[in-house]
Amino acid sequence: MNLSEQQQAVVEAIEPRIAVLATPGSGKTRTLVARVQHMIEVRGIAPSSIVLLTFTRYAAREMRNRLGRWANKLGFIGTFHAYCLAIVQQYGHTRGWEPEWLTLMDEEEASLEQKEILADLGLIDRKGRWMKCKASQWIAYREARVNGSDIPALDKVVLAKFHLVWDTFCDRLKAENVLTFGTLILEALELLGLPDVKQKIRAEWQHYLVDECQDTDGLQFSILEMVQPETLIIVGDLDQSIYGWRNARPDLFFDYAQKAQQYQLTQSYRFGFNIAEPASKLIAHNDNRPDIAIDAIANNSGTVKVVKNALFQSIAGLIESEFKDYAPDDTAVLARRHATLDCLSEELDRQKVAHVRVGGACAVPATGEFRTVKGYLRLAVNPRDRRAFMAVATAEGITNNQLWEIRKIANDTGASLYESFVDVTERSKFPDSISGLKEYLPAIDKKNYYGPAFSYLDDVVSKEGLHDPGELVRYLQMESLQDQMRSVEPGNVTLCTIHAAKGLEWPLVFLVGMNSREFPSPRSVREGRGEEERRLCYVAMTRAERKLYLIQCASESPDDGSSEFFDEMGCDA
Repeated sequence: MNLSEQQQAVVEAIEPRIAVLATPGSGKTRTLVARVQHMIEVRGIAPSSIVLLTFTRYAAREMRNRLGRWANKLGFIGTFHAYCLAIVQQYGHTRGWEPEWLTLMDEEEASLEQKEILADLGLIDRKGRWMKCKASQWIAYREARVNGSDIPALDKVVLAKFHLVWDTFCDRLKAENVLTFGTLILEALELLGLPDVKQKIRAEWQHYLVDECQDTDGLQFSILEMVQPETLIIVGDLDQSIYGWRNARPDLFFDYAQKAQQYQLTQSYRFGFNIAEPASKLIAHNDNRPDIAIDAIANNSGTVKVVKNALFQSIAGLIESEFKDYAPDDTAVLARRHATLDCLSEELDRQKVAHVRVGGACAVPATGEFRTVKGYLRLAVNPRDRRAFMAVATAEGITNNQLWEIRKIANDTGASLYESFVDVTERSKFPDSISGLKEYLPAIDKKNYYGPAFSYLDDVVSKEGLHDPGELVRYLQMESLQDQMRSVEPGNVTLCTIHAAKGLEWPLVFLVGMNSREFPSPRSVREGRGEEERRLCYVAMTRAERKLYLIQCASESPDDGSSEFFDEMGCDA
């Protein structure tokens, strides 16, 4: 593998604690893969003792592909959440979990479950109005519990009730053998707090490599501190930290870097000077950043074009006009907001420009039909999964009165809702396979069409090789927008938000919605996250390999002009 001098230095570094400060397109993945190979082939480190943590499963898949024969021999490759799930599956029985039939609840379901408990304790009335507290207070409290930040200052009575809500919620999860994303991390930390478990994990895995560490939160960083690995190398780019709204703690990466041996990857092979210069000018307006700059050495100089007051119709035409030089699947349209992408998608449909909209309300995984299918599959794995049963209730035609009767029986007998439903209706159990559901669902629910949901599911099974039902449902619950990129077939333009595009690249990128009322987001600026908005724009710009369009959309509002970022990057037209 041919490596630059900077990359080779990281690969051969022998210090036990290393921090790598990287710039976009500097070959982080290539460097980490080469380091793993060097550890195994040159330093003689056992592959089974190596843990490689990534921010997305997309990145993990790329690492696996590049590692080749070593991939399946490594101790672990995947995200922090997948790593914590592996710990729970291996050692969860020590805290009363049943790992074989554990299922995961998504954040929307968790919120519904919590609201039920809040209502039971009189904090929400029958009409859904908050009593004696505010929704924002509960959200702040909940987020603090799952990311390790400080519990917000609250009235003592309200705080006591919030503690009770949280404890009740966790008790329900335990009773149903279900976890959420947040509680998955918490449970792994609880297990690591057990001396026997911690000792076994430390004996099994001694060498950790962490990618995109600027996006980890407090509890994820606590995982690294608790396992105390023999060697730890973390890689990140503070200029690409865009998940503060999700409680990412880039300051923890920065603090670690001050104590560890530092290396830098500054040479970008992705794009040339013409893209690097405005991106560098933009990000230089941030105060809280390291002294590091892009050294663009790609074999093309790159092109940046600014378009002002563009109608969606003209943007669609502009995209199509580029097909003479760029293939559709080499093209991405990025935006700050889903709404901007939805409007452009409608126009692309009208002009018959082939594209795939990743994420948003129209995405297959966001549909009610897909949630229903997942509900059946989750029940096949874990019949006590209460929210899974609720997800299939409409398809089964269960009325509110019937649901109350089922709940009463469940409370009286200790059975699950699903088990109580089967007893009450004297029905056979639901199908427990995809093939069975393909026959069952169209027969009992003629109002909805499940074709896209099953097509998407078949695609997941085929491309991920997930044939075990438990592995499949856990994969689906942990799926991210980047995982949905698999559905972008050749011949289609990709439309996605900037957050979903993190870590990806395309020869041609259109950054749409460079408007003063859209980017930076006024709400983010009000909340003191202006620098994160600038980093988000920086991330979008650095996805382009050869050509970048910066487009301000036409607006009917006179006070919606061009984004202030144009001036900061020196690209105002």
